[in-house]
Amino acid sequence: MSANDDAASPTDPDVPAAEREYIRAHSGLSAPFDSTPADYERLTEETRLRIAATQMSVAEVADLLGMDEDRVRQSVEDPDLLGLVMLTPQVDLRQSTAGPLLTPLKWLADGGDPEVVWEILTQDRMW
Repeated sequence: MSANDDAASPTDPDVPAAEREYIRAHSGLSAPFDSTPADYERLTEETRLRIAATQMSVAEVADLLGMDEDRVRQSVEDPDLLGLVMLTPQVDLRQSTAGPLLTPLKWLADGGDPEVVWEILTQDRMW
């Protein structure tokens, strides 16, 4: 028995309409409740390829931070995730307390301190 065996189906009348609508709007599929496992596998692969195509290299990140590429590789837990993290909004990057979360790339483009980004990249935590 899997963890989802007891979960309600999205088409179950007990699932609130707002939740069903959220799934429709954010699943990436035109008909998520009628989709097959193959549809979800295709969507997953398309998403993986899209992320890989936009991900920054370690060299690009090092250049943005004004650092040596080897130092960047040695200092971060998983250098392969750097490019993805650079495009992910971070709680620590805001121009004001009420402002939106910024990605490290946007933070740097707006003239933010590269040291702040470096601290985020080298923190001992999951991104």
